[in-house]
Amino acid sequence: MDLEPTATSGVQDGTPPTDFERFCRGHDAVMLLMDGDTGQLLDASDGALRFYGYTRPQIKSMSIRDINQLSPEEVDLERHKAQAQERAYFIFPHRLASGEIRTVEVHSSPVSVGGDPVLLSVIHDVSGRENAERAGARLQATNDSLLDPHVRLEAVRDESGLIVDFVYVEANDAACIYNGLSSDELVGARLLDLLPGRDGTGLLDRYRSVVETGEALILDDFCYEQEPVDGTVHVYDIRAVKVGDGLSYTWRDVGERHAAAAAIMLSEEHFRLLAENSSDAVLLINDDVLEWVSPAIKQLLGWDPGEWVGRNATDFVHPDDREQREVDLSLESGDRKTCLRFRVRAKDGAYHWIEVHTSRYERTLRHGRRVASFRTIDAEVAAEEGLQRRAEIDELTGLLSRSEVLERLRVATEATRRSGSRCAVLFCDIDDMKDANDTHGHSGGDTLLRTFAARIGSCIRRDDFAGRFGGDEMLVVLTGVHGSQDAMDIADKIQRCVAERLDLANGYIEPSVSIGVAVIEPDEGVESAIRRADTAMYEAKAAGGGRTVAARALLG
Repeated sequence: MDLEPTATSGVQDGTPPTDFERFCRGHDAVMLLMDGDTGQLLDASDGALRFYGYTRPQIKSMSIRDINQLSPEEVDLERHKAQAQERAYFIFPHRLASGEIRTVEVHSSPVSVGGDPVLLSVIHDVSGRENAERAGARLQATNDSLLDPHVRLEAVRDESGLIVDFVYVEANDAACIYNGLSSDELVGARLLDLLPGRDGTGLLDRYRSVVETGEALILDDFCYEQEPVDGTVHVYDIRAVKVGDGLSYTWRDVGERHAAAAAIMLSEEHFRLLAENSSDAVLLINDDVLEWVSPAIKQLLGWDPGEWVGRNATDFVHPDDREQREVDLSLESGDRKTCLRFRVRAKDGAYHWIEVHTSRYERTLRHGRRVASFRTIDAEVAAEEGLQRRAEIDELTGLLSRSEVLERLRVATEATRRSGSRCAVLFCDIDDMKDANDTHGHSGGDTLLRTFAARIGSCIRRDDFAGRFGGDEMLVVLTGVHGSQDAMDIADKIQRCVAERLDLANGYIEPSVSIGVAVIEPDEGVESAIRRADTAMYEAKAAGGGRTVAARALLG
């Protein structure tokens, strides 16, 4: 029987297998013949063998379940449906011999071969069509999910072929919302009907150029006053590429970004105007690297700004001040402003004290980005050091002040106790100071005090120190003594040195001094030791002066 005219109607009842074999073999159509009850494959066309990649013996040894990627239950259900109908249509995933999965469209018809019920299936590969449909669906879903408007425009040409307008052929949801139209209203509409202002901005010419040259349009910060017509200037980033005889076009309203950038630019301009006209040097620092330096650096330190930019800020800091500077910066927290003082090197090599005000404005890796300003404060530091020196040093004698000698005595006492040695105090008082003032005047008395102080200084050791305790009283502190004899020996040395004749403009003085010596006992306070030495000094003075008396032991 001739089966070629209607392959899908296929084999008529009673057709012998040899007729089917003659029909299938050499046929390009993909056809499978299977047992309707078991699903066993009985035969296949040559086209099926090429499509699946199996030999005929392999096909005849397989079941439809070996090819079909549905579950066995689903395969049986569909097979029974095909048997119950004159014809059936399905779409299945089929596995080829290579392992590749193809989506196929199956048309099945129940037939009889030698009286046995069989199914004849004619199969079409629809993978490409399905993939295209999926890709289109994905593209549309992606398009609709975009926050930015996106449309596809087709060129509208006049009789001469010149592009005179564009028509919307696709539009995503964002484009419809932007234009205030539904997709049905927007697709098919002409561009210049909806946005007549486009022609006056030069955008239409740019669109024509994209279609005619194929060169993509990339346009940032485009100001467009007419869209929408509300008197507001809108700013857009625009992108367009050629697609067929039209273009794919998207845009983004960047008005807020544009305004923010303008505000930043204005702020930076204000900053530079202030920084460049300030007498203080202004620095921008990023994790200790100098990014920008104001011109004032030239006036303050002799450097050109470019000689600092790109350098580490510590390169110019005095080596002795670098560690303290790091400690100060590490204490910064949040946006807290910090005031620092240290020395920096001028171009001539000299170091100058500066006062730096710094504030973090952006946190990054170590110290973050900071803005700093500084001025030189050499005069202020010198004045402060002078005040500090006057607080620590007696101006007339050059010895320590009363408060400073007491403070240092307390520190020295603690240190010697830890080392196992001891401290001693020598309470010294110039004899007959009043007579010296009456005879030689206060200038002569002042000379005597200065000389007395200098002679004491020449007698004591490097770690010892002395201070003016009040009037003509001096307190000498001896550190690291081993007993009262060490202290008495130094006191005797002072006695001899002080007793040397002092020549003045109107005569001379043969000075003497009364000294009380007290070695500080373990656990004794410095005030107690000074009182004992003071008492011993008065005993020396009562005995005629010019002598040294050891203080009585501390009463237990």
